[in-house]
Amino acid sequence: MSASLDRIAESLQELGLSLYETRLYLGLLTGGRQNGNELSRTSGVPSSKVYAMLERLAGDGLVARTRRGSTVEYVCVPPRDLLHKLRERYVKPLEYLEETLPSLQMTEPHPDIVELQGVDAILDHARALIRAAEGDIYLSVWSDEISSLLDDLEDADKRGVRIAGMLYGVDPPRVGWWQQHSYRETVASRIGGRMLTLATDAAEALIAHIPDSGEASAVRTRSPVLTLVAEEYLIHELTLQRTKTWAGYDEYDRWLRSDEKLRELTLGRTGHMSPIDPNAEAEAVA
Repeated sequence: MSASLDRIAESLQELGLSLYETRLYLGLLTGGRQNGNELSRTSGVPSSKVYAMLERLAGDGLVARTRRGSTVEYVCVPPRDLLHKLRERYVKPLEYLEETLPSLQMTEPHPDIVELQGVDAILDHARALIRAAEGDIYLSVWSDEISSLLDDLEDADKRGVRIAGMLYGVDPPRVGWWQQHSYRETVASRIGGRMLTLATDAAEALIAHIPDSGEASAVRTRSPVLTLVAEEYLIHELTLQRTKTWAGYDEYDRWLRSDEKLRELTLGRTGHMSPIDPNAEAEAVA
């Protein structure tokens, strides 16, 4: 299958079709009406499985039988019908659960701090914070993770949420007010990887470390003190970076390199100096 067909197949499986059901549906969609033996060859589904899978799809209303002379053949329903059935399959249960699940929730207060493991879980929680934001979002994020947050940031911007962000990388998002962090590789070498820090509505924060090796970890917190610390850190970072651009990168870099104590703080235990201009590495590659 081509790359686009592979992605379509993955999406259909995410929506509940099995691997063989997906292959059979796509085989009929791209190849037209076929009998079971033909479909086995075109779809890659073993002949011993084809007819059972086709009967299951027929029972679900996703394929139908037809005849060419005495030969039974199969056709698939149009994509719009398939998508309608899939929406019905998931939207109705979700609407029901949306109404009923909250009534089962215990009244016990939510923990002030929860621990998260893995990049996927961290990004899921970051998106949840962004979706829930009503007033403002402060965040610091690396280019490796920003694409996963863009849709929710754009939705937040449409809701009128104020966004102020620090990007460790190039090409900041078009929504919100962004700064690009200087000395990106200095920070990466100092912390041994990347961070993601997010604070919303002065009410909740997420602080994550994504190391170069080992599992990413984070905390999500509603603690007023920790949320305040995270928000103030982000405001300070944004203000300092803006100051660097006003002062001029060359002037700030000369000052940093001439001040031994400040240089020691910047480098930490493991850091090394890197270009101050956030776009220097991209320009060098180009």
